[in-house]
Amino acid sequence: MSTADGAAAMSAADGTARERVSIKVTGPQAVLAKLAGQCRMEAGVKRGLTGVIYGLGDGKLEIVSEGKRVGKFVEWVEGYLKVECAKDSCTLATVEAKGMGATQALHTAQFPLINVNTAASKVTVRMTGDRQTLDYTLRHCKIEAGFNRKLDWTGTITSDTELLLSVSGPAAGLKSFVRWCKRGPPMQRPDSVSIDWADAPKATETMNAAYTDEGVGA
Repeated sequence: MSTADGAAAMSAADGTARERVSIKVTGPQAVLAKLAGQCRMEAGVKRGLTGVIYGLGDGKLEIVSEGKRVGKFVEWVEGYLKVECAKDSCTLATVEAKGMGATQALHTAQFPLINVNTAASKVTVRMTGDRQTLDYTLRHCKIEAGFNRKLDWTGTITSDTELLLSVSGPAAGLKSFVRWCKRGPPMQRPDSVSIDWADAPKATETMNAAYTDEGVGA
């Protein structure tokens, strides 16, 4: 198994800093399916992280994870691949860490698996901010969702501090739109963004304090 050089930089995430990480893995489909199935427990429950999993097809998987213990989760993924994969049959292709600062979590602890090759999916995006920023963002959504990505969408400012978007279309286009939502439009950006995929499971396990050996209770 080969690992990107950036993996070593994840040690800083073991402290109090919150990070957002993209982990791209290649390998046999059976191994990736098992990995995806364990992410909600290993990342969401044990380590208190939030995120989403993108099935990229052709033996490729991308796990987006965010929170304070992403470094521990990266270590777990590396260990999983060493055990489950035959020699050199799996690759941890990239690990990109980006500081989240004071921003809220973008995703939930459910870690839904989104197949980007599916013809249609749906996502709900909630943004908060002042009314001027939300009006500005809504105007840009018309371009980014409707014109640039040809997605079906509706946007409603539900209060002076919240914008609610309902967006549907090809999963690959939704993934791209979610990425745009992370950045926000130029000049003015919402205070917080949260994503709810229609594919996400609704059941929730609570984090167990017994997982101190995984760095959760430290």
